[in-house]
Amino acid sequence: MIAKLKKRKLRKTAKAVAETLESEYGKKKLYTDEELDFVCTKLNLNEDDTVNAYGMFAEETACDGFLTKVGASKTARELRVFLAGQMFGGGYTVDYDSLWNKFHDFDDQLAPPAPSSGSSGGWFSAGGDDGDFDSGAASGGDGGSD
Repeated sequence: MIAKLKKRKLRKTAKAVAETLESEYGKKKLYTDEELDFVCTKLNLNEDDTVNAYGMFAEETACDGFLTKVGASKTARELRVFLAGQMFGGGYTVDYDSLWNKFHDFDDQLAPPAPSSGSSGGWFSAGGDDGDFDSGAASGGDGGSD
């Protein structure tokens, strides 16, 4: 049940961020850190949701810079793989090198069901035990995945 709620929250965040980015800056594959900062502030996102927004919509260097700023030990590519698995199911990836950013076109009605095994927690968890990924910064761990 908790996994389903977290997945629903991630999808809701993705939709809100995508719609706001498109209305403010037009539909682009990826956005700058300034554009993401503006949208995350406008939507009043918490730190976990902001990390996820960067993972889904920021240019790779902007995302890596943001992750360093918040003390994450993972890279932008690792975050994108994790988020793609959460949103679209296991084994699905959303690469920076693809022609389009599939996080823009996410349709909650067409998405495959959530994988039944494993944790679906946020990847940047202040407690470090809320999901498969954490930053390692707050928990003192190495930030590895299970």
